[in-house]
Amino acid sequence: LEYAGLIPHQALFTPPGSPHQHLPYVVTTVVVGVGLYATLAFTVRAFAGIYERQRRELVRREQALSRLSAKLLSTREEERRQLAGRLHDELGQTLAAARWALAAGSPQEADQLLGQAVELLRDLARELRPPLLDELGLEPALRHLVERFSAASGLKVELELTLPRGRLPRRMETALFRVIQEALENVRRHAGASRVEVRLGVEGGKLVGEVRDDGRGFDPGGPEGVGLPGLREWMSGVGGSLEIESTRGKGTRIRFWAPLPSPV
Repeated sequence: LEYAGLIPHQALFTPPGSPHQHLPYVVTTVVVGVGLYATLAFTVRAFAGIYERQRRELVRREQALSRLSAKLLSTREEERRQLAGRLHDELGQTLAAARWALAAGSPQEADQLLGQAVELLRDLARELRPPLLDELGLEPALRHLVERFSAASGLKVELELTLPRGRLPRRMETALFRVIQEALENVRRHAGASRVEVRLGVEGGKLVGEVRDDGRGFDPGGPEGVGLPGLREWMSGVGGSLEIESTRGKGTRIRFWAPLPSPV
């Protein structure tokens, strides 16, 4: 303390009985006490700041989880509604026509209509969980999906797949398949496109995919993009992300990515 200039040199050699005899010790005690108090106050303040940041982060994550759960419920409800609509509109009408054919004494026509109903049910089952996805894996299932889509829509589809060797986890394969399937369905319904590009491969240790069309484009927040938030939920469920870029008159680009898992 003397060296630092906090205590006068003479104070250390004050004669006994002097009123300043204990001054160095008092000053030392005060300085040490103030230092300890400042250190303690700084430590408490630092811990309080860390606690507050962690508390805010926890609240943010809870709110995000709540929003995600609500979106998942909404997406599932929308999928159920679409399935119910197809069952009612397509299957219901076909079965009703078969019943009328039987009532009119046309068993052959009724048999044809029942065959159409069976094929429709098979199509719905394939859309929910295509057998090729379970039996052969993601790449054959996607190639089959694109072939059927192109044949049904008349659109030219450029497909580029550079997937890793081996099978991906089932949940990952399902998510990637459904995202591409729903993106193509959105193109068919709304895009008015003449050409579609589908790409899925490995980039920088991640699985990266893209569905791009040259259609009319749309507002992702408008009614034409109602089913698209569900695509984000599929990717979020496997630790990935998805972004949608679309401008009126300039087409749409859906890009998605997820961590590359170990092959199974």
